[in-house]
Amino acid sequence: MPINYDPNINLTAGTFVISQGSKPVSSADGNTLLNLLFWLTYTAEGRQFIKDNRLGGQFTEDQIRSNFAAKLAQNFGLTDEGLLGAITNAHLAADRYITARASLSRTDMDTQDKVYQQNLSFIMWTLWENALAHEFSMNW
Repeated sequence: MPINYDPNINLTAGTFVISQGSKPVSSADGNTLLNLLFWLTYTAEGRQFIKDNRLGGQFTEDQIRSNFAAKLAQNFGLTDEGLLGAITNAHLAADRYITARASLSRTDMDTQDKVYQQNLSFIMWTLWENALAHEFSMNW
């Protein structure tokens, strides 16, 4: 799954509000990868978290890693260091890809795309192994 960068995504992403009448996420689904990706992509809080934790912003790379670890543990109960690292590394690779794209560096773009893909593969493989080990539950 290569990076499919859309410079206009911020025009529509991160604005979804779950209506008061919606059924809340069940505890069994609250800590799934799908819920995490939905939170990061479509909720205002998640999109702001991504924006606040971009390279070159207010935080160093080490602080970004710490912020991801704290937020994902708090919101999703994620404490596995390997998964936290892979999720954070994928985010950082996507951020570096955007920077390389802005500077028109095809070599850097290709490198960051590969780093991104490797981390997503690791995330999916780890979740699949965990699912098999826990009776096909996709929980962390």
